[in-house]
Amino acid sequence: MMHNYYYPIYWSSYSWLGSLIGLAVFCLIIFLLVSALTHHSSESAFDPKSKSALNILKKRYARGKITKKEYDEMKKVIED
Repeated sequence: MMHNYYYPIYWSSYSWLGSLIGLAVFCLIIFLLVSALTHHSSESAFDPKSKSALNILKKRYARGKITKKEYDEMKKVIED
C-alpha cells in the first residue's frame, strides 16, 4: 500500500538553502584549516631579535612597503 504524505510546497522549495549554508560552513572550515597549517611565521614570540625595530624595518623594505629613502631615514633614527 502506498502512502501519500502531505507536506507544504515551501518546504521543498527552500531545501537547497540548508545545503548551501552547510557547504559554505564546510568551505570556511577547510579554508581556516589550510591557512592555519600553511602559515609559516619566521618571527618567534620568544626570540628577542625577531622583534627588534631594525629587523621590522628590513622586512617592511623587503616587502616593498617603504621606499629606499624612507628606509634610510628610519634606519638613521633607529641607530642613533
